[in-house]
Amino acid sequence: MPPAFPEALPNPETNPLVEPFKQLSGKGEWLLLQSLTEEKPCFVCVIQELPPANVRAAFPEKITVVAAYEADANGLPIYAGDLEALNALEEDIRAWDPQEQVFLNAARITGLGKRRWILYASNADAKKALIPENDFLAISAEHDPEWSEISAILAGV
Repeated sequence: MPPAFPEALPNPETNPLVEPFKQLSGKGEWLLLQSLTEEKPCFVCVIQELPPANVRAAFPEKITVVAAYEADANGLPIYAGDLEALNALEEDIRAWDPQEQVFLNAARITGLGKRRWILYASNADAKKALIPENDFLAISAEHDPEWSEISAILAGV
């Protein structure tokens, strides 16, 4: 069961800023891109467009979650079990905040021996509630009110 929402985060039942973004990011409306980095594939799943400025302002903290895996010669997961575990972790993230009221999932990048999720949150303390720290994941937060990394990815499309 997902943890309870921390007191410092917005109430998921009353956050009016998210609805317009949910309409943009909707189910199945993601761009799937393939890039070559160091001559190895990287698969990028990203929202189709930046959310409106008021939504970006309400979710200015970029939370990056990185999970490493044993990679094949192309930098992709070598074991089916690793891929299943990565997909299950993503489902856990969604289960914690199914209505996208605290975290907005902006991108997922798989390749070069790691999967990286880029989420945006209302405050940096949200990362503590997302996933407990462990040896399998690296979690960081930085202030990014312009969603610069997502902007850069979309600019390259």
